[in-house]
Amino acid sequence: MAKSLTLGLLSLLLLLGSAAAKEPSKPAAKPIRSRARPAKAAPQPAKPVDPYAAALEGLKASDPMARRQAAEQLSRLGKPEAAPALLERLADDDPLVRSAAIDALGSLQAREAENAILAALDDKAGSVRCAAAGALGTLRAEKAASRLGSLLKDPDPSLRKTALEALSRIASSESAQDFQSMLDDKDVKARQDAAKAAAAIPSPWAADLLRPKLKDADVYVRAYAALGLARAGDSSGESIAVGLLDSSDPEVRRLAANILGSAGSRATGLPALEKAAESEKADNVKAAMDFALGQIKSRPGLK
Repeated sequence: MAKSLTLGLLSLLLLLGSAAAKEPSKPAAKPIRSRARPAKAAPQPAKPVDPYAAALEGLKASDPMARRQAAEQLSRLGKPEAAPALLERLADDDPLVRSAAIDALGSLQAREAENAILAALDDKAGSVRCAAAGALGTLRAEKAASRLGSLLKDPDPSLRKTALEALSRIASSESAQDFQSMLDDKDVKARQDAAKAAAAIPSPWAADLLRPKLKDADVYVRAYAALGLARAGDSSGESIAVGLLDSSDPEVRRLAANILGSAGSRATGLPALEKAAESEKADNVKAAMDFALGQIKSRPGLK
């Protein structure tokens, strides 16, 4: 029994070995090769935007704010060749765009735009009229002197002030009567504004207008009159300036220092200014006094 079992097991093993020998061997798996991905092309740098071209295009934008910003950008870029495109915007539906275009034309010294800007003084929008008055002053457009003078009686205080400043820049003798009327006005503020504007005009006719104002009842009118005369080389306001050094108003004291710096004498202005500078507490006034002292001391041939 045991012998027959052993023989059976051997037969089974022989059978299994024979089957394994007949089974074909599987080929070895091929190694997986990774395919290299092609490198991405480097992005091309963006072409630089031409700010001038972009601003010109911006003037055509549908958004009025974009058009206004474009006009402001053209003003900053300072290219006079932008004038024709800006002139077209004077007919824009939006008053802020018209104002910005006018400001830009003035800033660019576009004298070819003077007539168009002069016409804009009749615009319905106050902001446009103010911009036009300011631009005409920037352009020093003498042809606008008469029209600007008429605006000194306009009910809009901003327009009156802008027109006065423009006339001061233009400095045409044609405006003498307009300044005279304001200097004689009963309103103190009007006289102050006129005296300040006239003081900035380096012309004999302006000095002639200011000289009588040394006796004005208002301290600021007297100070601006003396300052304008001093700038013209006329020292007739020196005694007034010396008296103003004791003012409780620091701005008046600063104006007095400026007057003496321009036309103060060594005999009168210098000692008065030195004494005032010793006790001055306001830093900006003290600086003005020190500067004025340097002006007096450095003036050759001064008595």
